[in-house]
Amino acid sequence: MKTLLIFIFTIISFVSYSQQMKLKYANELYETFAYMEASQVYEEMYHKGKLQDNNSIINMAESFYLTRNYEKAYEYYRTIYENESLTEKHFNYYLDCLLRLDKIDYIELLFKDSNKKDDYGVYIKNIKKHREELSKKSFRYKLNEWPYNSQKGDFSSHVYKGDVFISSNRNDIGYTHKEYAWDQLNFANIYKVDSSGNIKIFDQAISKYHDGPIYFNEALGKVYLTRTEYNKNNNDKKVKLYESLIKTDEKNNIVLDWQPMEINGDYNIGHVSFNTDNTKMYFSSDMPGGKGGTDIYYSDYKNNKWSSPVNMEEVNTSGDEMFPTFHDDVLYFSSNGLYGFGGLDVYKYEIDSETKPENLGLGVNSSMDDFSFTHLDKNKFLLTSDRNTGYDKIYLVEKQKVDGLLHIIPKKSFKDIVINEDVELWLINRKNNDSTIISKDKEGYIISIESDNDYIVSGRIKNYELSAPLYLNTDRITNNEKIEKDIYFDQMKYDILVKTISKETGEPLAFVEGEFTDPGTGQKTKYKTDSEGKIYVNIDNNTTYKVSATKKGFLDLDELIHSNGDVLLELDMKMIKIKENQKFEIENILYDLDKWDLRDSSKIELDKLAAFLIKNDNIKVELSSHTDSRGSDRYNQTLSQRRAQSCVSYLIDKGVNENHIIAKGYGESQLVNKCSNGVKCSEQEHQANRRTEIKILNVN
Repeated sequence: MKTLLIFIFTIISFVSYSQQMKLKYANELYETFAYMEASQVYEEMYHKGKLQDNNSIINMAESFYLTRNYEKAYEYYRTIYENESLTEKHFNYYLDCLLRLDKIDYIELLFKDSNKKDDYGVYIKNIKKHREELSKKSFRYKLNEWPYNSQKGDFSSHVYKGDVFISSNRNDIGYTHKEYAWDQLNFANIYKVDSSGNIKIFDQAISKYHDGPIYFNEALGKVYLTRTEYNKNNNDKKVKLYESLIKTDEKNNIVLDWQPMEINGDYNIGHVSFNTDNTKMYFSSDMPGGKGGTDIYYSDYKNNKWSSPVNMEEVNTSGDEMFPTFHDDVLYFSSNGLYGFGGLDVYKYEIDSETKPENLGLGVNSSMDDFSFTHLDKNKFLLTSDRNTGYDKIYLVEKQKVDGLLHIIPKKSFKDIVINEDVELWLINRKNNDSTIISKDKEGYIISIESDNDYIVSGRIKNYELSAPLYLNTDRITNNEKIEKDIYFDQMKYDILVKTISKETGEPLAFVEGEFTDPGTGQKTKYKTDSEGKIYVNIDNNTTYKVSATKKGFLDLDELIHSNGDVLLELDMKMIKIKENQKFEIENILYDLDKWDLRDSSKIELDKLAAFLIKNDNIKVELSSHTDSRGSDRYNQTLSQRRAQSCVSYLIDKGVNENHIIAKGYGESQLVNKCSNGVKCSEQEHQANRRTEIKILNVN
């Protein structure tokens, strides 16, 4: 019996020791980045009930995640999440699995009660809505698999002199294609695909580990390579940047001499691209001081060297941003930290703009990794993606024309008031200068537009002028999108309603005559009200007018107004009935010093007075002249009488009945202020006393 117990104990101890050794082996695989094999060993132990500690299960889930087996990673991450044992890093991996596997309902449930206040947290809580908005762009791109894929992993294309250079895991040659323990795929090398479709390894960029992406900068005469280096001292691999002058041999073959760049450090750095004028180099790196994960950086080319890297904070997140490419001053890059469909998505960002990075939408992007967006021409691109596979493929992307609708709303510049009158509008395509009339239907002025165009909308309307043409770029338009735009007009002329009424009774006064005079131009617009005391007068908008009104039995009326077609639509001319003892001043009756001869400027006002007196031939008036207190009383009396008489004589010459008007000089006897003899006053105060007045003596 004792012997049997010892045997059983020995067996148990051996099995236990064996399991410990297997777990140790799995951990060693994990720690040396052999994630593919590690995941298999971990899972075997898990199904036998021999893997129960959370750390090992997390290692297993991460191994599946890093080898793109997202179904398995999700399965084990969910188990750990339900045990409330996920770190922030692995929660993000778990969330990425949910995004990639399109488990949107579960994500919304997961974040239903989340208190995350950052943009990403808010986005995740409303992910269905945001996905629908991003999906509108799915019609913009058409994808076809590139015919030169190896089906073993191909990525990161770059075009140089008509040839396409790619990184590939295809295993056509010896040791350089030793399997990478991480995912058991071959190490990548650079291949050249020429215009005839011939594929050949680029023997100027072969190393023991991964090579690529590669970037030829013809303007600088250099080529740049991302290369993986292995450090035996700490069993660590880092991605570094190399450069070489572009040289050719006697057969015109490229010959390169790779040198590590000074910008390298104890961090990963790679994926080089350049702006349009080659003054900035863009790359991705996880160097210290970033926002988290891998960030996009740039360096300036100064004094024949690249400056210290600058973090592009406007595009970087706590996730990974990588694979920058450039086209027409627009930066394209991939990120898994912005609002996308899962994994890496491709974004565009206009340098030095105030806009945020824009997701290119479905078609280009998927729930898996999409990156390395390379332009072939304006409407064709090469894209790398691992959609529908466990490895990378290159796709040919063609930008499709999409249609939208443009709805133009004509408005007055003042207060955004919609113009209801018929407006003539037309759309000009700036590419070919074609012009199309925008017709009006029951919904308004609507016309079809196409993507990737620059348009101008112009128009005209009676009594208005266009404030400014409307410019519209449709690079971002989505299929069947309806765009509303306002176009503004400044009112040039409008009809103002003039109403003539009695100031005393408020009753309308019929058949009143008058005119609008523009003091600036002297232009006059005459009017005469109807039997109800009304008339519409067409005048210029935003203009100062002197408005007059005259009618027998009423004092002439003059007003100064400023026309505004959005505010001043009616003008009430309140006229005063002529009564005995009424007195009013005649302005602008001026004389030279110690003179009583009329100036020409004075005759303008007297002509108006003559017309008033001739029309109202049933009244008798006194025309009086007044001086200030300077000078002797007797002198001022004589001067004022002579001045009054000169006015009356002029009026009689103009046809006024001499029996209906008398001249009277009052000198300084009727001052209107304190400025009597000996009182110090200003010239303005003295001027107030120098005046000409009319007094109604009687009305028959």
